[in-house]
Amino acid sequence: MLKEKIHSLEEKVNYLQSEIVASHKTFSHITFTRSDKNVRQYLGHTNKQTFHTIVKLVMPKSRLLRYWKGNKRVISTKVHKVNEKAKKRGPERKLTVEQELIMVLLKLRLNLP
Repeated sequence: MLKEKIHSLEEKVNYLQSEIVASHKTFSHITFTRSDKNVRQYLGHTNKQTFHTIVKLVMPKSRLLRYWKGNKRVISTKVHKVNEKAKKRGPERKLTVEQELIMVLLKLRLNLP
């Protein structure tokens, strides 16, 4: 019984250690907004407060944002279910509004297409 408990706890420790290592390797929007210096360098704004103000201004309109899908002239005859509780049509977002805005600002800052 005690050996099983020890083995279980050792597995949990190993799992949590691997999670810590993996979390350091992933992209995080916190890196870009950690300090005023990072915000100036990566996003081109004067400080964190300016960036967070822009996020607050963009937030209400972004809830209904639908991404452009090209010039579609054909009207679909397929019937789509509309969820009354949904804030927008289509799949749920994978990124937060803040993360999307950071990606757009980085793209503009680096002059990427």
